Amino acid sequence: MAGASVRAICGLAAGLLAGGWLGLGPAIGAVGQSLIGGYEAVAPALIFAILGPSLLKLLRQGYAEGAAASSPSRFALYAIYWFSGLRATVCIATALAVSAVYRLPLLGTDWHLPDWQTLSGLVQNRYLATLAGAGLTAWLLRRRDGPGIALFLSLPARIEAAGSLLTRFTPLFGFVVGVYIASLPDMLTTAIGRMHGPPLHAVAFRWFEIDTAAPGGPMAAYLTVTGLTALLCIALHAVLVALVRLRLPDFSVSRYLTDYLLRVYPPIWSTGAESLAIPANLAMLRRYGGNAPDAMRDLTSGLAATLNLNGTPICCLVLLPAICMAIGHPLSILELFGCLPAIFILCYAIPGIPGELAIFAAPIAQMLGLSGGERDLFLLLFLSWQIGLTDSFRSAGSATDAVPATLLILHGYRGRLG
Repeated sequence: MAGASVRAICGLAAGLLAGGWLGLGPAIGAVGQSLIGGYEAVAPALIFAILGPSLLKLLRQGYAEGAAASSPSRFALYAIYWFSGLRATVCIATALAVSAVYRLPLLGTDWHLPDWQTLSGLVQNRYLATLAGAGLTAWLLRRRDGPGIALFLSLPARIEAAGSLLTRFTPLFGFVVGVYIASLPDMLTTAIGRMHGPPLHAVAFRWFEIDTAAPGGPMAAYLTVTGLTALLCIALHAVLVALVRLRLPDFSVSRYLTDYLLRVYPPIWSTGAESLAIPANLAMLRRYGGNAPDAMRDLTSGLAATLNLNGTPICCLVLLPAICMAIGHPLSILELFGCLPAIFILCYAIPGIPGELAIFAAPIAQMLGLSGGERDLFLLLFLSWQIGLTDSFRSAGSATDAVPATLLILHGYRGRLG
């Protein structure tokens, strides 16, 4: 994994040079969309291959800690509730932090209910279907045996072993991200010029303003929201690691940093694909998970790939005020908090791939009452600013948070069993 980190950084550097000097932005953009589409198609299968066997192991073997009340479904529900509670906490804490950083009025003039037709589409979302399908498959196979069942149960271990193969593609992902970052200023200028929409306005932070109508203004705002996203994601990870250290005396922060975080963070940062961390997460949890059954650790690792992507709501809430100010749409603190339920629910439909925040754009635009050119400009900035550096910090935070979160879940569940 250390070699993957070096290759990922080299790919990113090459992309920055190619995008700045050779003008490869449009061509790489088309290639990047194809790569994202292919990865999006693979991600549900990867999540199913982790969750299905893990649930089946729990159903067939029970828990190694032997309490009669500790049914497999009870642990799975506990993990889901824990991840959901963490997400709710992150959403509220981020909204409070964002309200303190931006200059937002307390009350607004207009607010719209969520587009319930859009939200109801979550029922048909394939990532939620993956969770349900994994549970149903495990339940149907719970009393069956044979070579096929043995192969199915071995899938998490095979995925962990194949992790080294996946990391070979990190330079390509890093190259695409680098080209996008270098090409973003020109792409934004060209796209905004073609739209002939409303003029851009200043983004007002608590201590300074950025005039997005000035040359370089959109890029300066993009870099600023990237910095804020990175700060909040790193702060969340630090809090989780600190909680693990307090509750598990044998946990070594220095070993965690050198053996895991510094090896895994760069490849995920350069690719923006959280699911690439699953093999490394499985290996790290076997090292620090104590005597917890492998099935329990595998289950939480699979769940984390869908339910523990807290960098996404952080990034979404950081982007909202900046984009609304840039397009001249007033956003109040009350309206920002009014978007939290939709953001919380939509987070259950994200796949952990580059550009996953695209699913938030249209529902939030509808909630804010945007239409016409104002809506077009909102979508352009939201979809542009959520890719590249912001996506890198969001993804790397979400992927690595799975390890301390899983350790906290295992510790908490042991406490419930006495």
